[in-house]
Amino acid sequence: MPNNKISIPLIALMMSFVAFSIDAILPALGVIGDSFNILDPNENQNIITSIFLGLAMGQLIYGPIADSVGRKPTIYIGFSFFLIGSLICIFSTDMSSMLVGRVLQGFGLSANRIACVAIIRDVFGGNEMAKVMSFIMTVFIIVPTLAPSLGHALMYQGEFYKGRWQNVFVFLLMFTTIVTVWFAFKQNETLEKDKRSKLSLKKTGNVIVEVFQNRQALSYTIISGFVLAGFMTYLSLAQQIFQIQYQKTETFPYYFALIAIFIGLASFLNGKFVKVLGMFKIVDWALRGIVLFSGISILYTFLIEEPSFTVFLLFLLPIMFCIGLLFGNLNSIAMEPLGRVAGTGASVVGSVSTFISVPISFYIGGLYSNSIYPLIIGFLVLSVLSMIIVKWVKYKDKKVLVYNS
Repeated sequence: MPNNKISIPLIALMMSFVAFSIDAILPALGVIGDSFNILDPNENQNIITSIFLGLAMGQLIYGPIADSVGRKPTIYIGFSFFLIGSLICIFSTDMSSMLVGRVLQGFGLSANRIACVAIIRDVFGGNEMAKVMSFIMTVFIIVPTLAPSLGHALMYQGEFYKGRWQNVFVFLLMFTTIVTVWFAFKQNETLEKDKRSKLSLKKTGNVIVEVFQNRQALSYTIISGFVLAGFMTYLSLAQQIFQIQYQKTETFPYYFALIAIFIGLASFLNGKFVKVLGMFKIVDWALRGIVLFSGISILYTFLIEEPSFTVFLLFLLPIMFCIGLLFGNLNSIAMEPLGRVAGTGASVVGSVSTFISVPISFYIGGLYSNSIYPLIIGFLVLSVLSMIIVKWVKYKDKKVLVYNS
């Protein structure tokens, strides 16, 4: 029977699966590429972008499923795909099979993301929901800071599997299995049967049409895709930039953790800023900040020299802080006109923005050649395009107000 009790730490852990499955793999990218005899290190980036492709596909599907069959069955379906994907990754002997496994992992993990948010929405509302989400964001801050260090340790010290990079995937599979079993026994279903909706492709199609017809929802979904593309490019290039370009193999997890802390700090402070400044103003300032710091970085690289590691960090940290400010606000703004169809709307917005980000990140990452230039130019171009869209939306909205008055 449904009830109103949930284990918040358990839900937070389950929602962290996505970040954990991405960040723990980063130190292993080079080792995986070597084991598959990959000559171009840029191909290793696909191990990161492929999981986002799976997430994009899954988000569009699991939203309606969660509203139709319930939250717990949706998570079990997702875990089944994650299990299959993980096994494919563990026993992969070439990059093609690895990428298939990663897409399936992402497809499965998107069920967690959708169903866990739905569980919170079933039980909490208003300030209580905000309080719960603040705790979950704290977990999101902690996970990216620890995951690369754990992945590095598992590769070189783990004994779960014969071979180094496979240890990371075995651990991911074991950890996810344990937490999912814990979830099965600890958490009750929160969506009552009489509140479940009939699974309808037509309903999902109607919401997609509504998103594309609403100027604010569509514009800020596109901007979310641009910002996510920049962040995905950073994730894809992090191993090459830190471990190969700057020779920080052993200390890579610690620098990655520092950057994750800046992103988490921005998310935390955003909760304070947004009450005073509002979402739109924070988005505007954050985009300006990325343009400013990426522009200075490009000038420095072009006119002086390839930045030293310290200078690179001085450019990257404020850019990542600005990205941390953008994530929550962009999603909230895109969702604002979709309150009537919030559940499916969130799935559509998340899916469309991720689909936008994957090919952009793939293209920018492919330009990398032992220089931060493609990454920083990517940040600049995507932020400028985002600012143009913001200005266009404001201009159109003003015209509508003038016309109606």
